[in-house]
Amino acid sequence: MTSVKISELPAAADLTGAELVPAVQSGTTVRTAVSSLRAGLAAADLSNVTAATFAARAQSAGITPVPPTPLSTALPAALGTAAAGTAADAARGDHVHPLPTPATLGAAAATHAHAVTDTAGLQAALDAKLAQGRHTLWLPAAAFLPRTTSGAGWGMAETSTARIVRRTLDFDPATQEHAQTTVAMPKSWDRGTVAFQVLWLAAAGLGGVVWGMQAMAVGDGDALDAAFGTAVTVTDAVNAANAVNAAAESGALTVAGPPLAGDLVVFQLYRAASDAADTLATDALLLGVRLFITLSAATDA
Repeated sequence: MTSVKISELPAAADLTGAELVPAVQSGTTVRTAVSSLRAGLAAADLSNVTAATFAARAQSAGITPVPPTPLSTALPAALGTAAAGTAADAARGDHVHPLPTPATLGAAAATHAHAVTDTAGLQAALDAKLAQGRHTLWLPAAAFLPRTTSGAGWGMAETSTARIVRRTLDFDPATQEHAQTTVAMPKSWDRGTVAFQVLWLAAAGLGGVVWGMQAMAVGDGDALDAAFGTAVTVTDAVNAANAVNAAAESGALTVAGPPLAGDLVVFQLYRAASDAADTLATDALLLGVRLFITLSAATDA
């Protein structure tokens, strides 16, 4: 038998309707005319019919329809309202979904805490930071030495009830007197300006005292007989007889030199008795001085 492609067959004529074609009905092969098939298809036209007619015609043609999923008859949600579709309701085309929460993502809440040990090296870094910054050195009156020239006098007394002993340097109300102390400053000191606060007593009387301080630095090979820097003064008034008076913190005091790492710093404290603001008519009794310095390194290494 010779194979022939469909495209090689001669052109076919249109069916007239009288032609017979085989068909299967209830498992039996039968013959039917083309005109009968056309009539059946025309009777089963399902276009432009109601849903009920569509179902009846489909059933008569042996088709079991699947009921369509109806859309909700409810009014649509406002624009932007999150409303996912369901079996009976379609989602709006413009619907949105809320952002997931940290909990749904398994992430930590925006505000949460960590232990210091959770971060490697954090504790060591914090320790180094805590060691820097502003620090206080306490210089008791006993740490000062009165100058040979115009020096303050030593004083010692005991309170009458609790027997508190005080060792003081006593500064005269009429003559400017001085006392000095030498401090080996830590290597970690930033060698910048310092400040001071004078704590003192008055055995009697009322009025104010003007305290002054100046400083200079000396190191290896430097002459000790060097000039002090510019003095800074603070005025403080008596609270009551034999009561502690804490003067205000001074302004910035520049150490002459200039200071180098490891230098000794000589501080000279005096009472400016000739100053018009110094009105206390009795001795000002020095208890000690708070010295404020700034450290710029964690250690003196």
